[in-house]
Amino acid sequence: MKRFLLLIFLFLSILNFAQEAESFRPVFSGGFVGSQVDGDTYGGYNKMGYFAGVGINRKFSKIMEAEFAITFLQKGARKNYQNDSASIANGTLEFYLLRLNYVEVPMGFKVNYKRFKAEFGAAFAYLIAWSEQNQNGYYNNFLPKNYDVSAYLGLGFKLTDNVLLNLRSEYSVLSFRPFYGNAYLGQFPYNLMNQGLYNNLLILSLNYKLPVKAAENAQ
Repeated sequence: MKRFLLLIFLFLSILNFAQEAESFRPVFSGGFVGSQVDGDTYGGYNKMGYFAGVGINRKFSKIMEAEFAITFLQKGARKNYQNDSASIANGTLEFYLLRLNYVEVPMGFKVNYKRFKAEFGAAFAYLIAWSEQNQNGYYNNFLPKNYDVSAYLGLGFKLTDNVLLNLRSEYSVLSFRPFYGNAYLGQFPYNLMNQGLYNNLLILSLNYKLPVKAAENAQ
């Protein structure tokens, strides 16, 4: 945890420097997360969460950019009570909620084409809080790892020169928790990517990049 706090301090120092540099621009982001967990028995992006972050954008050309950020986001899975008459009659009032709160560091590249901006990269996340519950209450029999490693792809539309509406798909490349018990992993090569539970996210955000200074525009 101390190392992660040191990383945040260093990032804020770099952000302060970036405000004065010509080729680096601070970026502020906020939005919503729809998440599910692949490997459990609950499907659909039913767990809603929040996303917020601050980053640094480096433009190499009119086409290519790089971006590094520190973000807070909420992952997990959710299954709501079934209110249909069949479920009530059968007594299958199942409920499930997994909350995973992370501080995440995404690093990637962006490609510009007219008003569109594609992105790809990787992210490392540190777990800061979590909880798990079902219809019987809270429990913690299967502890998650304190980190998550993901890859992401995204596509954005530039509303203005400095405001981007972005949709990102993010997926764990390593399982953040093993299966509940002795699950069948399948045979090679399927078992290579079937080692447990994986976070699967859709992130919708608005990103604001601080404009270059007037003096820079005049150059």
